Amino acid sequence: MSSGDLLSVAAGVVIVVLVASAVQWWGDDRLPIDNSTENVQPLLLHQTDPTQSPTPVPLPTISKIGYVEKPVLKYKTYLLPDNISLFGASDPSWKTKDSVAFASLEEEHGGVTGTFTVPYPMWRMNCTVTPDDSPEYTLFRAILIDVKTNAIIEGIELRAPGHVIKNIMVSDGEYYLVVECRHAHFTIDMETKKEFIR
Repeated sequence: MSSGDLLSVAAGVVIVVLVASAVQWWGDDRLPIDNSTENVQPLLLHQTDPTQSPTPVPLPTISKIGYVEKPVLKYKTYLLPDNISLFGASDPSWKTKDSVAFASLEEEHGGVTGTFTVPYPMWRMNCTVTPDDSPEYTLFRAILIDVKTNAIIEGIELRAPGHVIKNIMVSDGEYYLVVECRHAHFTIDMETKKEFIR
């Protein structure tokens, strides 16, 4: 063996010893293994108080929405357009069952509501229309309007008793509803997903 080979082997041994001592110096976070079986208790790295439970998020109280008097003096849009059917039929329902109502309108006639705000990024209008004594004459139409822009955001039309869901993806504004209802009783629940409530 030449002196260069011996020097390479010696350098390799020195490197291995340095790495081993560096690892030893930094320490090993694992606990030493104890083979005794007396008084064995598991190590708890994070202890929690079993009496404490996570603080539940309080659900919003349901605001009752009502009609205003003399909407012609309050709003620019207070009449329904003829083409509400352009907004289409019911939207698909959410896959989650954890929906939470935050506002509701329940009436037997049409009108224009007061304004309401929606702080949630996604919400829906869940509308149920039940007939009175003349179900063949049932008619329900409604539009959701942005107060600031005066834009119609969504529309609903039912010419028979039924159920409609309209998913809305606008928020942080003021809105109101214009409703026409004949020979029916209706409920519109404004709902959001539980995950959006803070």
